[in-house]
Amino acid sequence: MQPTAPDASPLQALLGSLAIFFIFGLIFYLYFSITLMIIARKSHTPNAAFAWFPVLNLILMCQIARRSGALVLLMLIPLVNIFAFAIVWMSIAEVRGKPSWIGALILLPVVNLFVPAYLASGEARDPNAPTAPPRCPHCQATLEPSETFCGECGNPVPMTAAPARAASGNTALVGLAVGAVALLIIGVVAWFFLFREIPYTPPNRQQPQLPQRAEGTMSEFPVDTATTAQAKPTAVVTQNFGQQGGSTTVKTPKEWLPPGVDKTAITRKAGAMTSATYRPQTQVATTSANAKSGTATASTSDSVYVHVLDAPADFGNEIADTVSGTMRGDRTGVKVNSPDGDIYSGSRIRNAQTVVYVLSKQAGNIVIIIYSPNPALQETADRLARNVGNGEGLNDYPEVKSSLWTLPARPPADLALQEVNTFTSEDFDRAMNEVESGVGKSDAEAQKALAQLRIILPERMTVARYLDGARKEWNVINCDFVSARRASNTWMFLRWTIGLTAMRSVSVGNEEGLLAEDSGERILFYKKGPYIVIISSPSAASYDKLLALAGGFQI
Repeated sequence: MQPTAPDASPLQALLGSLAIFFIFGLIFYLYFSITLMIIARKSHTPNAAFAWFPVLNLILMCQIARRSGALVLLMLIPLVNIFAFAIVWMSIAEVRGKPSWIGALILLPVVNLFVPAYLASGEARDPNAPTAPPRCPHCQATLEPSETFCGECGNPVPMTAAPARAASGNTALVGLAVGAVALLIIGVVAWFFLFREIPYTPPNRQQPQLPQRAEGTMSEFPVDTATTAQAKPTAVVTQNFGQQGGSTTVKTPKEWLPPGVDKTAITRKAGAMTSATYRPQTQVATTSANAKSGTATASTSDSVYVHVLDAPADFGNEIADTVSGTMRGDRTGVKVNSPDGDIYSGSRIRNAQTVVYVLSKQAGNIVIIIYSPNPALQETADRLARNVGNGEGLNDYPEVKSSLWTLPARPPADLALQEVNTFTSEDFDRAMNEVESGVGKSDAEAQKALAQLRIILPERMTVARYLDGARKEWNVINCDFVSARRASNTWMFLRWTIGLTAMRSVSVGNEEGLLAEDSGERILFYKKGPYIVIISSPSAASYDKLLALAGGFQI
């Protein structure tokens, strides 16, 4: 049975959620104001009406506690206010004839909801008025606190002075101790729910079903054999051309391709294309560290770009001709023998800034382009060219498996994977740097918003597009936060933002998800371990198929 989309619009649902928060806040405000006013009246404190007004209610607390109004200023300072509130409420408890430690409980979450009501209970008493002893010293008759003459024997009753208040210094010390304990408890609770790492064990993964021609391109990528500063693939783009539902444009970023390469020619003559950025690990570590510290360093010239096309050998010669004519560099012939006996031949085009290899596999429709726009990485490009076909390609890299191999190994029967893109934190960092430079340093609010956005960005992201039997698109995004705790915190943020709109809770296996339907599209969010998955499907598609695709993710 398919779930029914909520009738309310997202705006109506959001306003409804805000109304609920407002009602609960109003109830708490009324509760606190009423109990504080009762405490004031029962302690013979003037200005009980101050309980209904912000800031004035702080003044009233100090008056009830018989403490200096200077504590109001301390109650407005973050962290310091914890100890100020402890001192004031301990004194209020004394005034009401209760143990002072009862007032200190105002710092403990949940328990503090009952403290005002408890202190408001009981009979009224003036803390400064003398009281009679419980029994007459002459005839031992029971006395009322306000009696000045014994009702039995008629003798005057010696009145007892009001008990001495605890010294401010002692109360402050106790307040400091209780405040420290409260901070410790709050810190432990915050650590447990926000910072404690959540254990996670990934499943045994299998390679997802790719289009046959695209799958052939994956295994042709070089595996860098360098022992130091090894170049490894980071972002990957896989596309399928030449069939119904396939890509009609090359989605590989323009800066990844050598000068002179015609994108339209690729869509006409190649059946599939997989592109990857290879970045030396010393640069990856430096870029990651700078991204975490907020320093912008990632650029388009810090990588070597490798493209593997499912295309005939003569297309490789055509690419080499156009690249050579555009670069006006030196062109030499190249021949590479792989460990498996495959032969790759083609051209090496080089000028002062750039080196490009265009190699064609003699025993198959494979064309490989290796492009380095950075002179400092030409040696890396040379090494990668020597290593084409020396392994299982991208499948030899755990970094790629941790992204691509999270997709379902066997999606629902009529869903076919068309293209896959993977992105890393360095790619996000580069995009954020471009946005920040466009916004400008003078726009402080925009810069602040971008800084907050960086916090919830994943370390890796896999984006895939499927086609169903009706040739309708299904799009998926798998966000890898590496840490299950980071994913959990981000999920809580999503729950309190988009989850407050017209989304409903659903179950994806044993995991909780969010589902919405709008403009002919159904969108499912769910979290598992360090991953948050987003799936978009046609609203007319089977709900069971949507859950089957979600449940097939290898996370």
